[in-house]
Amino acid sequence: MKENYQKYIDNLTEVHRLTKNNLQMTPSDQQTMLEQLRENSNIIYALSRENDELLHDLLYSRSAEDMTQEDVEDLKEFADALFVFARQNDVGASFQVHQLLYQYAELNDDYDLRVRQLYHMGAAMYYINPLMVELGINLFGNQVTKYFTEGAESIDRLEEIENPETREYVLRCFTNMCLTDERFTCRHQPCTPYDNIAHFPEYERYFDYMMGVYQSPRYRALMPEYDWDKAIYNLHFDRSLFYQFVQRHHPREILDSILESAKYIYSHQEQIPAFRYSTKEMRVAQIYATVCWKAGLISTTELADEIYALIERADPDDFSLNGIMLNLQMPLHFEHAYRAMSHAERKAYEEKMMRIEKNTQSYLFRAPRNEFSNQITQSVSESIRYRAQHNLPLQKKFFDALLFCHPPTYIHVRVAAFLSRKIFKRMVEVTPDSLLGIYDIYDVDELRERCEELSVRIYSCALYHDVGKVMLLDHVSNYDRKILDEEYGAIQMHTMIGAALLEKTDPMELSVIARHHHRYYNEMGGYPQICRPCPPQYKPIVDIVTVCDAIEAATDNIGRCYANAKSFADLVEELRTKAGTRYSPDVIAIFDDETFFEEIERELRAEREEIYFETYDASQYRSMQNEQ
Repeated sequence: MKENYQKYIDNLTEVHRLTKNNLQMTPSDQQTMLEQLRENSNIIYALSRENDELLHDLLYSRSAEDMTQEDVEDLKEFADALFVFARQNDVGASFQVHQLLYQYAELNDDYDLRVRQLYHMGAAMYYINPLMVELGINLFGNQVTKYFTEGAESIDRLEEIENPETREYVLRCFTNMCLTDERFTCRHQPCTPYDNIAHFPEYERYFDYMMGVYQSPRYRALMPEYDWDKAIYNLHFDRSLFYQFVQRHHPREILDSILESAKYIYSHQEQIPAFRYSTKEMRVAQIYATVCWKAGLISTTELADEIYALIERADPDDFSLNGIMLNLQMPLHFEHAYRAMSHAERKAYEEKMMRIEKNTQSYLFRAPRNEFSNQITQSVSESIRYRAQHNLPLQKKFFDALLFCHPPTYIHVRVAAFLSRKIFKRMVEVTPDSLLGIYDIYDVDELRERCEELSVRIYSCALYHDVGKVMLLDHVSNYDRKILDEEYGAIQMHTMIGAALLEKTDPMELSVIARHHHRYYNEMGGYPQICRPCPPQYKPIVDIVTVCDAIEAATDNIGRCYANAKSFADLVEELRTKAGTRYSPDVIAIFDDETFFEEIERELRAEREEIYFETYDASQYRSMQNEQ
């Protein structure tokens, strides 16, 4: 790889190393640790800015018309280094590279290169796309489907394709055509049950067509080196995932089709070593048992026993993919079986359920920050979404665990919560009239009497305002370079995601603040663009949290590495220029008091340093885990 391309990859590697080092710091005094964090952040910031310049020279300043064949080969090698599934160095940048290569292929009528790029654009966009169908979120789903569908257009004419590699890319596109189709999406649980089952007959036609290709002697003779049996196993695995949505009252032929696939994957487990993760063995056993239960072949208690047997294999100190599956994901399936039992049956399993809940919570808050931290975040996210979809209890501890998985966000929301409580109390003290109507309180005396109680609720609102963002961090890169338009589109979804999930949690204002904290004060800007008006009893809370969110993000001079931190004074002056449009003038006016201004600036600095130290110091981190 040429020097500048390699330099970009090396910078990515160094950023990842420094980020990982932040999570594995040895105990030291507070000031030493904070200085090390600042130094690492400054280095990361410099590397990310260098990467911006490199991407401009290597990619954005180029046009397809001016590229040579040597440029194409260099970019192909660069794209492979940026993103090859298990090694996701920079998916967003790889998508940009493949877009440029696709333009070159179109200009030069290069069919082989075109198909390859369609596949890679679809794969990269799939990983950028926040797909949460049950929340109405599938931002780039149509785009992903379009890439794969175009790449698969020649599936019926494989014999005409001379290049064996291109034939395989056509097959890959063919296999992935429905990957983000909301009618058939089962990989990202949970989806809307009845919508998926309503489309099952259409899925069956797709399944039969795919199976016809995979079993065709014609295609097998044409491509004997292709792993057709693995493709068949994958197809059955995908169809078996409809078990999540099918119910006993659905037509028997649907249950039988899903049962057929569940039996196939269960009886062909020799295929499992061909997959990257050994966790598939446990997943297959759980799927088969659940489908058998839904088909009426085993009882609810037998299903619970099957899943409990898998959970018993869990090592509580195993934080690998295998451990995450058994310690975090299997308990969710056991709980679903437990809640499907009769009252009398539950009595017999109550002790097991309580033990599983205790072990799961302990596992979550003992989890180290290792290479599997993202998978833990993913598992907690799936658990929250699953509970919300199936109306299972959704307590704040699940959101605490989710925030705990991502230290930068955890620090951000804690500091924002501190500021929000502080500013609310000050406003109650000096400008209570500006808060009248909050929580339907229209009396100043009552507001002052309930100040402490309400400040706790406002602290919680700020603490959970960004839970949706943690669920999107796998889809964006916010340390290595400037965020891409596609990634910014994805991250904007965090307000809707957080609001939808927090709707299932008390108190209800948590959801409102999560949804509205990026809307402008005057409702004339911000996101989400389409948003119902904020309920007036919660508008003052939104106004406070919005300002505190901006202050915390812009003035962090310890760990923020994607922008230069501003001084508190400069930031407040900037906020003043936007008072009445983006920010509440009542909240901004609280900084006009010079004594309070100096007090909150001083306390903000001290609080932020303490929270950083608690979060990144190993001994402090363990203490925090124990408190949870």
